[in-house]
Amino acid sequence: MRTLSFTIFDNKTTEAFMEEKALVDIYREVLADIDTRFLTRGDKAGLSGLFLPSMPDCYASARNKVMVVGCETRAWYVKLPKKDENFLHGYIDSAMDTHRQHLVCELKKSKSRGRSFFNFMRDVSAKVGQEGLVYSNLLCNSWQKKSPLKSPDLEEIVHCSEHLLKAQIKFLQPDLIIFANGIASAAVRRSFFPIDDKNSDRACYNSRDFSEQGVRKHHLWAFDLDVGLDRRIPCYRIHHPSARAPEADLARKFLLGLLPSESQISNGPRPQLSPAT
Repeated sequence: MRTLSFTIFDNKTTEAFMEEKALVDIYREVLADIDTRFLTRGDKAGLSGLFLPSMPDCYASARNKVMVVGCETRAWYVKLPKKDENFLHGYIDSAMDTHRQHLVCELKKSKSRGRSFFNFMRDVSAKVGQEGLVYSNLLCNSWQKKSPLKSPDLEEIVHCSEHLLKAQIKFLQPDLIIFANGIASAAVRRSFFPIDDKNSDRACYNSRDFSEQGVRKHHLWAFDLDVGLDRRIPCYRIHHPSARAPEADLARKFLLGLLPSESQISNGPRPQLSPAT
């Protein structure tokens, strides 16, 4: 799996680079050496199709750029490329189309009964706007329609997932990130973004909570994610949105109140991005 570096240019416009084609090129490079058995259509007994987030059409000009990171999809079917296509390139295009269509469809729906990930996504979309909303996942595959944490391919899934998620964050440069992947995969999130002060590779700084406002750290925690070149992205960690505990529900509602509204422009400078170099 290839590791990419990203630089910030000051002589180009953000819009010039913030096109989905550039994200496609990044996926192609990250996945250049992937074992093709992971590029599957997806089946109930084994691995799902590969989860590759698309990019909203108006992302570059969106007032609020917000990324929500879930855990994994229960099932994810990707249409395989035609025989005359480059398989990797065609698969990436198909996987991104699957993501785009799924997200658009879910956001159009009315809120369902109970608590769910997409009920939360609809709440976030209603607050910050849909144009800059990115739906990502911590893990890029599910296994047997559930978490891949017990999959025999877990090591490879985690390795690929880390590179993909970091590439998405560094290219898209969201104004803020909400980690809503839940407790079960918290150790994976910490391995991607270390928080230990003694770890020279730690990525998380300025830890803070909202206990004085009545929300325990266990349910809502904030930190800044270092993405290099003196740029840090504010982040929030909550339980998975399906969590039923009253305190978890309170934390979600409190977090929604912290998010910028669609009529507000997020604070902080907008970096001008370049694709991988």
